[in-house]
Amino acid sequence: MVLFSMVHRNKETIKAFGDNVLSKGKTWVKAQISYATDVLNNICLDATINPYKTDERNLAKKSFKRLKQ
Repeated sequence: MVLFSMVHRNKETIKAFGDNVLSKGKTWVKAQISYATDVLNNICLDATINPYKTDERNLAKKSFKRLKQ
């Protein structure tokens, strides 16, 4: 599953997530959260926070690789 989140806009978050402005006041940037859930046991198995424009398919592939370990 992929969600989008807001992170406070500063030099570090712009470097990490890009300069995708979410708010009119330009105080937040967008980040993308990808996670895999075990729906039977209601637990998160894998999660990452990524730049907003990261390809969702590549995130899923990386998650599956980590889960195989």
